[in-house]
Amino acid sequence: MKVFIKAILLMIITFSFAYSQIAPNFLLKDRNNSSIRLSDFKNKVLILIFTNTKDKITVVKAKELRNIFDKKKVGIIIITTDKDLSSIEFNRFVVKNDIEKFGIYTLKGDRWVLKAYSATPDKVKILILRKRGNKFFILKEFNSFDKFNEIRLSVETVLDR
Repeated sequence: MKVFIKAILLMIITFSFAYSQIAPNFLLKDRNNSSIRLSDFKNKVLILIFTNTKDKITVVKAKELRNIFDKKKVGIIIITTDKDLSSIEFNRFVVKNDIEKFGIYTLKGDRWVLKAYSATPDKVKILILRKRGNKFFILKEFNSFDKFNEIRLSVETVLDR
């Protein structure tokens, strides 16, 4: 029965990938004040995570995903949703959570990117993106890490294609 349910879930995930939309490109700053664009990433698969800097669970789950997937195949990007976050607070968030050590890109979100991706400060948003040509497409969206195994399975399915 478990195999049947897993097969159905895989079919639903695969079918949903056929109806994807282009991910808006962005220009955001990292901790070192370097400008980073979505189009700069070479990975074929990206996990884009929108969260506020007070959400410790999301940071832990992002690190778990980093431990599961090869850096060369999957990029993980955390974009902060705190609209009025100072540079000092942003740096403190990255350092305190030891995010760079895990190879997770952390970018300071701005009002434009939050609106473009319909992200809000009070909710987590996880997007699985796949690069085709020079554009990224949004394949799957999650609103929390409650379905961690489904997120992992979705990324594995994209990698297997």
